[in-house]
Amino acid sequence: MVNQSFTSLEKAKEYVKELGYTLKHSHTFKEDRSFIFKHKHSKKHLYLRSTWQYLDSNSLDMGTVWTLQKI
Repeated sequence: MVNQSFTSLEKAKEYVKELGYTLKHSHTFKEDRSFIFKHKHSKKHLYLRSTWQYLDSNSLDMGTVWTLQKI
């Protein structure tokens, strides 16, 4: 679960919801977007942030990639 990457915000949020986390805080300023999620029954947190990087390791297409980290 550590350092998961997604190309869609909806897929990332669905994955986090399936793990049992709820939204605690969001930060959006132009291209810089991030979210902090808290687990429902424990003190664990996840950090979801957007980065501009290659969409796939086999192509030169660039776009927004959502990275999920455990904090």
